[in-house]
Amino acid sequence: MLPPVILTPEETSATVKVGTVVTFNLGEPGEGRFVATSSDEAVFKVENEGKNEGTYTTNAGGVAVAPGTSEVTVQFFGSTNGVGSPTNFTITVE
Repeated sequence: MLPPVILTPEETSATVKVGTVVTFNLGEPGEGRFVATSSDEAVFKVENEGKNEGTYTTNAGGVAVAPGTSEVTVQFFGSTNGVGSPTNFTITVE
């Protein structure tokens, strides 16, 4: 099994192998959630959003499924803060 790749707002691109899990660590979502969308789900499939689960917090993320390049946008949606600015990531799958 391949180790996961963790991206942050300071590191917005990665080249990964098929099967690699990529997570997007954008911080603590509080009462909101981080939602990721992929420009090409055939290359990178988003599998979960970042949110507070009570005793732990999950990060938005997904898995590399086929060779190619996908642009992934992660955006914060909050109950009191509204909508945050999107952060764009480039995932290249080999």
